[in-house]
Amino acid sequence: MIPQLRRHPAMPTYIFSTHGLVRLAFLLAVLTLLVVLASSAWSQDIAGDWPGYNFLGGDYRNFPALSNAPLNECEQACMDDPECRAFTLVDAGVQGANPVCWLKDSEFEIQVNSRTNSWLKPLYYSAVQGTNFRGPGYDNMGFHDRTGSSFDCRVYCENDPRCKAFTFVEPGAESGEYAAGGMCRFYGEVPEAHQMAGHHSGLVYERVAFRVDPPNLTVGPEHTSQYDSDEVFLPNVNLPGMDYANFEVTSNNYRECSTACAEDPDCRAYTYVRPGLQGTYGRCWLKTGVSARVADNNTASGILR
Repeated sequence: MIPQLRRHPAMPTYIFSTHGLVRLAFLLAVLTLLVVLASSAWSQDIAGDWPGYNFLGGDYRNFPALSNAPLNECEQACMDDPECRAFTLVDAGVQGANPVCWLKDSEFEIQVNSRTNSWLKPLYYSAVQGTNFRGPGYDNMGFHDRTGSSFDCRVYCENDPRCKAFTFVEPGAESGEYAAGGMCRFYGEVPEAHQMAGHHSGLVYERVAFRVDPPNLTVGPEHTSQYDSDEVFLPNVNLPGMDYANFEVTSNNYRECSTACAEDPDCRAYTYVRPGLQGTYGRCWLKTGVSARVADNNTASGILR
C-alpha cells in the first residue's frame, strides 16, 4: 500500500524519563554520504536499539507494518532509504489494528514509552563496518595495544567540539606509526566515504554516547595534553556476577556508578544498566571482583582496582 505522508502526532507519554529530552540534530550535508553508505552492510550488533523508547518528531513517512516481524520490516525500510536516520515502531492497538512504523530524517526527542520500540542507524550511534572516510583528517590518535574500538573513537570525537566525523582503523589494516595497535582519525567536516575492509566510520551529531577520557591511548602530536584514566572503561560490556550492592541511578548518568565504586574500597568494578531495562531509571551494580566480559549494548562497565 502507499504510505501515508503526515507528521507524527504527539503520542501519549506513559513514562517520562528524568534523563531529559535528548536532541539529535542532523545536518543536511550527510545526505550525499548516506547515499554512499546505504548499500553498505549495516551491522545489527552495533545498531542503536532502543526498546521501550519513542523517538518523538522528525518524521517524514509512516506505514502500517503488516508482516509477522514488524520490527524487521520497519528496520529494512529504514536501511533501504538513504533519507532515513531512525525509526519508531508503535505497538498494535495504539494507532490502529497493526503496528505503525515512523521513519525519521531529522531532529527528534527521546522519551520512555512502553508501547514503542525505536532504532537508530549505526552511522549516528556507533559506526558502519567496512567504510572509510577519505583524507587525513585534522588529527589522529593511536592505541598502545589492540583493545581499541570504534566506540573509543566516537567517545573522543564527541568530546572534541571540532569533530564531526571519525574513522576507526583496525590493527594491521594500514601501515604507519599506529598500524600495530589501531587508530582513530578525526574530521572537522563530513568527508567522502568509500568501502574499505578493516575500517569503521561514523558521524557525531547526536550526544548519546558515554563520556570518559579514553584509556591507554597514544595521543597524536597536534594534541596539547595527554588523556589518561585510571579506570578501564568498557562500553557495551556487562560484567555479570560478583555483585555486593546495587542502586537506582536517578540521574541516568553512568558516572554516578563510577563515582560510587571509586569511593568504596571494597568495589573493584561496576556495571551500569541503561534506563528502562531494570526500572524507570538506570541501575548501578557494584562488584567485589572482575568476571568475564559479556558484550551487551545496554550496559557499560568499568574496572577500577
